[in-house]
Amino acid sequence: MILDCPDLKRTGFATELTKLAKSKPIILIDHHQSGDLLKLASVSVVDRAASSTCELMAGLIDDLRSPVTPSMATALLLGIHTDTGGLQYPNTTSLSLSLASKLIQLGANYDQIRMLFSPQRELKKLKLWGLILGNVSVNSLGIAVARVTKDILVETNATSNDLLGLAKYLCAIEGTKAALVLTETDQGWRGSLRTQSRTFNVGRLAKLLGGNGGAKVAGFTATEEAISGTIVGEAPISAPKKTERSKY
Repeated sequence: MILDCPDLKRTGFATELTKLAKSKPIILIDHHQSGDLLKLASVSVVDRAASSTCELMAGLIDDLRSPVTPSMATALLLGIHTDTGGLQYPNTTSLSLSLASKLIQLGANYDQIRMLFSPQRELKKLKLWGLILGNVSVNSLGIAVARVTKDILVETNATSNDLLGLAKYLCAIEGTKAALVLTETDQGWRGSLRTQSRTFNVGRLAKLLGGNGGAKVAGFTATEEAISGTIVGEAPISAPKKTERSKY
């Protein structure tokens, strides 16, 4: 059974699953845009309109008339909370809200989830974000672009994990349609795209640069040549001159 993953490669077990599918049924439950796993699966429950895979799981559990324990309710609510940004993203629906309410009634520990994802940040992370935010630009496409060089990470003693949440933060800039965080790596620039717009599809943009993803969240790895003048536009970045591309 594979949950919340549309692409065989991203499971980390591509070879094993391909062999296993010849003798065992593969069940796929997902809410992302369909990938190659859909062809491999014997049974699939895929609904792109669902806010999260946990929303689909809750429906399946209900169909099976299975009892929901408080720990199960907490796990399901956690998936809905993270995929809807705390019930704030555009993918939040009336079903998401009513299901969250039902799960809390069933004993889900929402206080634990809320505290776990409350915006508490370490001092080094705040220093890193301060350096980055001082150079954020908004390009002609309405994308807020933040660039993170390897030197900045070394200077602040930070890692790429300290960038988690930055793209979401940039989406709150007035007048922007999406956010892009470019992180310098040895292979080129890793781009993380996010939007809260109902009309802007970041997945299409990522695909143009050799990456992939959904309409709201996507990513890619590309060279300076690929992104300069395309996304960054008027503010080209300095990166090693390479010609190859690699997928996110």
